[in-house]
Amino acid sequence: MAFFASMNNDNISDFDQAAKDGDTLGRLRALFEMAVDLPASERAAWIDANVSDIEERAALLNLLAADDGNGFLDTPVGDHAARLAPDEVTQVEGLIGQQIGAFRILRLLGQGGMAAVFLGERVGKDFQQFVALKLLRRGLYSDLEQRLFLRERQVLAGLSHPHIASMIDGGVTQAGIPYLVMEYIDGVPITQYASEQQLDVHARVRLFLTVCRAVETAHRNLIVHRDIKPSNILVDGNGTVKLLDFGIAKLIEEDAEAATVGVFTPGYAAPEQVLGGIITTATDVYGLGVLLHELLLGRKPEGNPARRPSSLIDYRQNGETPNDTKSAGAASPLILRKVLRGDLDNIVLKALAAEPDRRYASAGALAEDIERFLDHRPVRAHPPSRLYRARKFIVRHRGGVVTTVALVLAIFAALGLALWQTHIARQEAARANAMRDFMFSAFEEAQPSSPRAGPPKITEVVEQAMLKARDAAASNPRVYAELQTKLGAVLRTQGNLPAARNYLQHNYDQARIALGDNDSVTLDAGFELLNANILAGDYKSAQSLTDTLRSQITVRQTSERAKLLFNSAMLANKQHDLKRALAESQEALQLSRTLDDAGFLSDTLTMAATVQINVKDYVAAGKTTEELLLADTKNFGAQHLKVASAHSGLSRIYRLSGDLAQAEEHIKAALAIDEKVLSKDDWRRANHLNALMMVQRAQRNFQGALETASETLRIDKLAYGEDQPETANDLNNVGMFNVLLGKLPAAIDALHASLMAFEKKYGAEYPKTSITRASYGAALAASGDSVNGEAELRHAIKSQENEKEPDIELQIDLQGMLARLKLDKNDPKSALAIVDSIDALIAKQAKPDPGRNANTAVWRATALLQLEQFDQAQQSLATAETQLKLAVHPDPEMQIEVPLLQAIVATKLGDNIAAKNYAAAGQNLLAAMRNPPSRLGRLVQQSNATNQP
Repeated sequence: MAFFASMNNDNISDFDQAAKDGDTLGRLRALFEMAVDLPASERAAWIDANVSDIEERAALLNLLAADDGNGFLDTPVGDHAARLAPDEVTQVEGLIGQQIGAFRILRLLGQGGMAAVFLGERVGKDFQQFVALKLLRRGLYSDLEQRLFLRERQVLAGLSHPHIASMIDGGVTQAGIPYLVMEYIDGVPITQYASEQQLDVHARVRLFLTVCRAVETAHRNLIVHRDIKPSNILVDGNGTVKLLDFGIAKLIEEDAEAATVGVFTPGYAAPEQVLGGIITTATDVYGLGVLLHELLLGRKPEGNPARRPSSLIDYRQNGETPNDTKSAGAASPLILRKVLRGDLDNIVLKALAAEPDRRYASAGALAEDIERFLDHRPVRAHPPSRLYRARKFIVRHRGGVVTTVALVLAIFAALGLALWQTHIARQEAARANAMRDFMFSAFEEAQPSSPRAGPPKITEVVEQAMLKARDAAASNPRVYAELQTKLGAVLRTQGNLPAARNYLQHNYDQARIALGDNDSVTLDAGFELLNANILAGDYKSAQSLTDTLRSQITVRQTSERAKLLFNSAMLANKQHDLKRALAESQEALQLSRTLDDAGFLSDTLTMAATVQINVKDYVAAGKTTEELLLADTKNFGAQHLKVASAHSGLSRIYRLSGDLAQAEEHIKAALAIDEKVLSKDDWRRANHLNALMMVQRAQRNFQGALETASETLRIDKLAYGEDQPETANDLNNVGMFNVLLGKLPAAIDALHASLMAFEKKYGAEYPKTSITRASYGAALAASGDSVNGEAELRHAIKSQENEKEPDIELQIDLQGMLARLKLDKNDPKSALAIVDSIDALIAKQAKPDPGRNANTAVWRATALLQLEQFDQAQQSLATAETQLKLAVHPDPEMQIEVPLLQAIVATKLGDNIAAKNYAAAGQNLLAAMRNPPSRLGRLVQQSNATNQP
């Protein structure tokens, strides 16, 4: 009893509060929830201690009986089988295959309180017919049970409705068991169907209306269903609704004793069913109300009285879908709340009224109100209101009302338009005057007041103009914010990034204060600042600003959202987050196509192609850039900088695809346009020179590439300064071409300066820092400082291994450099261990490049040759030769190195004829190569030495 006492102390306040509120049903439910979890042996004592009211106790016992664990669904299957058939049948499977009437039993479909239902098939006909065959379970042979079952047969035989499962046959088995043969419905519960089909609110309401009309037919035949719930309303694959199971139906003219039979499903039962009251058509209306509530919200109503459905929607939650995915169509919470509020709220609450006389009188009355809702007519559940009826009239007769109102408003509109146009004209005139006055004053300020070497630079004029705009911003903040943004863009494009960022940051901060966060002028100021931060390599500030701007943009600001996505994709590309860059660049491109802005479309096409190149989708990048070239030529003319950039992009794609002739043609076209429209110091020219340098590198014109890289470095130093990423990248290029030309001191100086710049900007472990560190290490090793060179290489490799998402391609390149270093030091065992790790990395790739496999095979063969394992070396070289043939763009150095090594191995194995053939093939290819590496020259000497008689 101590257990009961503790429960009373903890929970009896729930009973008291329910009693104070007059919530009889709520108190009864609270009692039920506590009693149902108690062991059956302890329930009686607990009820005696806590429930004194006789009627309340009877209702509670009724509920507990309905939920009793000894009910039909909880009885073992074998026990049911014994009730369903003669004594010799002890298993349900014993009925499978038996024939009842004209039907053979196929399998068990389900079990209920009065009967078991089987799938049956008609026997002896030339057509196939499946049915649901219901047999009364043994043990329900009381007069009342017999009468209810026979009544169901009579009731169903008299019902004819397309949405009520029809009765086909009925009778009594040889064992004396009554049975019904019903239409078989292969469907799912209505709530499950609505959820799976993601039906919206109106579709669910129309589905519910079908149920109401079916129940209405039963009511007109003086039948109350009494157990309306989703499992008794199935929807088949064609979307047809069927109302099932009149096994607990009762006729209205039955005697009072039968009217109180407590057969119901807790959770769907009306209060009068729970309390043992009189059952009427209003009882089914309550069940329909519960069903409608569950269809709309995905859950049954709680409390008495029930809350308005719309009040249960948490419209403040994050995201665009409700928490419960079963609710109407997974609609936005705000939209769902708006649709439910008003008529549907009132309809549901009227159907769920605790007192039967306050509900709809029948399912037909409920159906009429549902139709009124769907037709935008006033519903009877809404309190009387002239304003409400007027609003419904307007919605229903929108066309006529709009026409009438339009005629009335036309006169006012004409007058208003004239006044509005006058106002707009005055605003535009004031804006134009402000800009004119400002520009005049700005250029006046640019006049020299003291001797100077020459005319002022454009950046000097712009900086003075921006200071002037800052001082005058208070008089017209919108105009001057626009001016600051445009002038800041000029500074940015002229390469003066520090000044541009300073002015643009001040402009953005002031615009937020004066105009608000989501004003289009404020957002444009933010986008220009974001672009400057990205170009300056300040990715941390750029990411913070991106997140801020994202929170400021509203859903309807399509142009602003497209600009943000464009800048965010640019930032993600710089941060090597290619997955995000690809998604955002494609979304920005899709939005830009809906805007009438040729310049922005050009920019987004360029960004999309850049990201496609970086993810190695060269086919898509080519199509995007071809579209860009055509669009820019049409919109801006053939001699425009945007057209030059499109040519530069195509050059890059053709180079990566192996078509060096086309790559060179397009980059030369870009530089020809640059020569006409840009100064020699413009940073945009440096971008195109970089593309030329990459073509020269692929052509093995290392001297030309070094000269181009040096010119790019000169321009970027002027534009960005000494410690910016572009400058550091140029230093790395200068260093690497000096390495390829054998100018090691100059190479080491340039690479060390690049490494220091990247470390200062990004830290020692950043990917670009690792790339430069590896190049620096390789240069040190080539100059003879193999100890420090190897240390730098291993540092770079370790940095990549510690990345959250290591770049496998970069790891392979770095370890390949280390393998070469070990081979040059004649350390074949260490080299083989490194080659093994490279092979493991290649195996992780979804589509390994055969050229990579050729590289590792050559390195393995070289190590084996140093170990004098000639047979194994020959096998590795054969593998390398095969892989080179499979490669799309085979490495020309490897194509020479393989036959030269084969010549050496063949000599070691005594095959001098093969050795001479291999040596001749390798030397012929070497003779045609421009700027061959010294390594290949040493191999030629070695192969010639081994072929001496």
